Amino acid sequence: MFTVTNTNPSDGVAGSLGAAIDAANATSGGSTIVFNISGNGPFTIPFCTASANIKQSVVIDATTQPGYKGAPVVQLLGAPGNNRLNGFSLIAANAVTIRGFAITSLALGVYVVVGGNHIIEGNYIGTDLAGNIATGLYGDGSAAGVGIENSNNVQVGGTTAAARNVISGNLAGVITNVAATIQGNYIGVNAQGTSAVGNQNYGVYGAMNAVIGGTTAGAGNVISANNVSGQAYCGGVRADAAGQLVQGNYIGTNAAGTAALGNHGNGLCPGQIQVGGTTPAARNVISGNTGDGIGGGVGIVVQGNYVGTGADGVSPVGNAGHGVSATCCEIIGGTTAGAGNVIAFNGGAGVLTPPDRDFIRRNSIFSNATLGIDNGSYQDRGDGVTRNRNCAGTNFPVLTSAVFTAATTIAGTLNNDSNASVDIDLFGNASCDLSGYGQGHTYLGSTTGTTDSSCNASFDVALPLANWGEPFITATATNVNGPHPVGSSTSEFSECLLAPVPRATLNVGTTQSANPLDTLPASVRVVDSNGNPIAGAPVTFSVRHPPRSGWLDELGRLKGGRS
Repeated sequence: MFTVTNTNPSDGVAGSLGAAIDAANATSGGSTIVFNISGNGPFTIPFCTASANIKQSVVIDATTQPGYKGAPVVQLLGAPGNNRLNGFSLIAANAVTIRGFAITSLALGVYVVVGGNHIIEGNYIGTDLAGNIATGLYGDGSAAGVGIENSNNVQVGGTTAAARNVISGNLAGVITNVAATIQGNYIGVNAQGTSAVGNQNYGVYGAMNAVIGGTTAGAGNVISANNVSGQAYCGGVRADAAGQLVQGNYIGTNAAGTAALGNHGNGLCPGQIQVGGTTPAARNVISGNTGDGIGGGVGIVVQGNYVGTGADGVSPVGNAGHGVSATCCEIIGGTTAGAGNVIAFNGGAGVLTPPDRDFIRRNSIFSNATLGIDNGSYQDRGDGVTRNRNCAGTNFPVLTSAVFTAATTIAGTLNNDSNASVDIDLFGNASCDLSGYGQGHTYLGSTTGTTDSSCNASFDVALPLANWGEPFITATATNVNGPHPVGSSTSEFSECLLAPVPRATLNVGTTQSANPLDTLPASVRVVDSNGNPIAGAPVTFSVRHPPRSGWLDELGRLKGGRS
């Protein structure tokens, strides 16, 4: 164990951080550097001429400094104007832990060059000691809070509050060229997660097979308020390398998920990756960004997320652009439990997609400014309702009847690809979109239609009792296995069809005497539009009892009153 006892940065001074690192570099098998600087903190160690190059396994733990109470009290301060000077550089080591520092005014706060099994946790990188003011460097294009190159099994953050890094106020937050794990961090916000201290460009730039967030409690990151410069089209997470996993994060909101701290540009720009999952723990909240919530990507799977809402899935925290801008071959939602996304309150379409093998199934899509689903293109930013064309693989169903009785019966016709199996998803809405088409608030159920050689089919399906407060029925069609997959995608929402809502009749009996204890028999019957009773229909009603009048006797009891 080696102890830092002063703030002198020089290697040749006993008790300095430089001397402790030199001693650790000369020790094989691993060592620990602790802090015991005398006096009242915080303590600033200036880095003026050289980075701290680490060559052996070591734990450098600033949380051991007396006076540490959950926030850094030891600060590494770079030289003003020297945008080439890094902080800790892991140049020839394995199993290095950097813990508990404020790392300020350095090009790369922590630079991982080689090795593996590194841990970077509990640091404020790019901010002052309070975690509230940006102090990173912006001048060098390679600058970032954490930069990771040829390494493996690097952990940035963790699942506890003590392991959380605040990585804000830098040119970029985290840039990795390898499959790092980035969990539990505040990236672009202050130490409380309540206000913006954005990085100038990306919050996170991930590499193939990187894990950003996770499903363990505390694994999700807050990645918000980044791309302050506006130079990057994707401000939150750029994850366009394949195999990455993005789960459990808040991208574009505060740490509570209740208000926007939007990234400038798109919240997430994915490649062939998994975004979210089918459990609540996997859910990302991607809301409040100035561009699209999720923009672009080929072959991505987007499931179980809230896009445009708060963490409650109900409050409006819309993205200024589209909820999701798809390109090709994407799965948005799905048919398994928990796969559907909530996509709402966005400034464009809920989902903007070209007609090219994108499957949009069983989501809750509502209150978006344009269409719920727009089969346009990213280039034209949506072209409004696409009218059906004969035998087109993106045609929407035509609803012909919807009846609410003890069950919900919906019928319609379909023109799609020839000799194709087409899944029809049905939705209920409290109101119809201004376009007259969609959107799709509550998934009701599905049926399958098989088109003939002339591309036509009909359907008639009975579903469980629907919410009568959402009488506007809409539908989408998804070509499952038609002969022409290119040009086949989930359709836009159909034109709304208003289902007649059953009415209730009330039959109230009469009293047979003036006795206040008499009862009034009452019954409620629900009937359909033809007057036929609906058995098992849910009814909620209340009985108001009129106030009583009279006088109080000597014991305070009411006398002579009538009810």
